[in-house]
Amino acid sequence: MKITFKPKSVIAQNLETVKTPEKLTERELTRALRDAIIAEEGAIKQYETVVDATDNSKIKETLQEIADEERVHVGELQTLLNSLLKDEEDFLEEGKKEVEG
Repeated sequence: MKITFKPKSVIAQNLETVKTPEKLTERELTRALRDAIIAEEGAIKQYETVVDATDNSKIKETLQEIADEERVHVGELQTLLNSLLKDEEDFLEEGKKEVEG
């Protein structure tokens, strides 16, 4: 018996078997954006932990650049969230004022 494997790229390109997810409600979309922000923050923490734990300058430099890119993603996601929730920026501003006294 001969077993053959298809390369993953061929399998991934067969879009006929991919199910289109149902459309998200606006509330579900806001939760999805918050989850994405949490994931980006987790990635930042992971990369910066490695940066702090190594003396390899190439790895430090590269991973810090990647972490900084993730920070940009957080900003993009927060901007999208702000566009969906008109009071989001008000709450962020309120939090800022509480910290600043």
